[in-house]
Formats: sequence, C-alpha cells, structure tokens
Amino acid sequence: MPTEDEGVHYTLDPDVPFRVLDGQAIVIDSRLRQVHLFNETGTRIWELLKSPCSASAIAAKLAEEFDGEPIELGPQVQTFLDGLIEMKLVVAKANR
Repeated sequence: MPTEDEGVHYTLDPDVPFRVLDGQAIVIDSRLRQVHLFNETGTRIWELLKSPCSASAIAAKLAEEFDGEPIELGPQVQTFLDGLIEMKLVVAKANR
C-alpha cells in the first residue's frame, strides 16, 4: 500500500457505485454485497476523491471547511484512505 506523500494521489474506483443523499454518501460494494454509509466528513472526503488528490490536499481542504488544522487532520485522513483502499473502494497511484 503506498504511503502518503505528495507523490501519491487517491481517486474513487470507477466501478464502485455511490449516491449522496441528505449529506451522506452511500457507497455500494457489489463484490462483497456491502453498503457503506459515510458521515459528513467521510462524505466530503469521498466527494474530493472524484478528482485525484493527495491525502495532504484533502486534509488541507477539510481544515479550511471544518475549521481545523491540516497537521491534526492528516493522520485521520490517511487512516480513512487506508481503509478505503483496503476495501478496494479507492485507488492509490504514484505520480510520475
């Protein structure tokens, strides 16, 4: 699994369907027949992943929107991304 740095960008797996209803992302993993429901912060991360971006860029955007500090949010964002990668809902690619 790639580690977080500016050279790694994350994006949604294009084969994973989702909808955002009432501010919450509903993500369907048809391979495992699981449905994931994300809270407001998880949904915002999911929305940001529509375009490739780094974990630090996501943390900076969340800090701006939720009045926090990127340095504090960074590890939490990385943990969330790692979980999404493990579930094969998100793809991590190294920039070249």
